Amino acid sequence: MARFAFRFEAILKLRHNERDAARLYVAEAQRALDILDERIAELQQDRQRTREEAGRAMVGHVTVEQLLSRGRYDLQLDAEQRDLVMQRRQIEVEVERRRQRLTVAEQECRKLERLREITAERFEAEQLRVQQDALDELATLRAARRGTAGSGSTWEKES
Repeated sequence: MARFAFRFEAILKLRHNERDAARLYVAEAQRALDILDERIAELQQDRQRTREEAGRAMVGHVTVEQLLSRGRYDLQLDAEQRDLVMQRRQIEVEVERRRQRLTVAEQECRKLERLREITAERFEAEQLRVQQDALDELATLRAARRGTAGSGSTWEKES
């Protein structure tokens, strides 16, 4: 019996490679988001800690220079946090774009895999049909031999 060979196997492998690469790209962008989230959380904690320290420092003798210094530091942390939030939004857009690309790549793989399944089923059905035809022909030949191998033809007996 002949062996099934999917004629688009090379294209299917290419689509699998593209899908795997798209998965990696999504994972990379997601890691970048995670890193930004960690940094934003650190900045929030720094700002909270700075405010708490400023509140404790208000008891007692406080100079204008200390207040200005703490205020500038808080503004610096705020600006840094806003920059990170903007970067995060840009990366979210990139993550979504990469996810869409991954979705398309997965759909292409599924289409080709389904085509391979259908083609394999048709091939197998054709192989079974050819086998059945060969068995039918063999049975017909055997039946014909048995008829001629007997004590004469059935035509001769009736005459």
